[in-house]
Amino acid sequence: MILVNTPGSWAYVYPPLRHAKWHGCTPTDLVFPFFLVIVGVSAWFSFKKYNTELSKTTLLKILKRALIIFLLGLMLNLYPY
Repeated sequence: MILVNTPGSWAYVYPPLRHAKWHGCTPTDLVFPFFLVIVGVSAWFSFKKYNTELSKTTLLKILKRALIIFLLGLMLNLYPY
């Protein structure tokens, strides 16, 4: 997506790496939907070992991971300053 959003020079962009103007679809427009599908499938497989039940320990693991990811993102954003 870095190539799509910041290609360097907008005069020399490979056409499949451009977003569709209004109608149509390019491979670029399919990246995020496919990413969401993969996240959903991997979450399903991950929770399969917990018998798809949301227990207290499972909820604590989810919250711990979310907090760690949030804090890592916050630290990465504050790093240059």
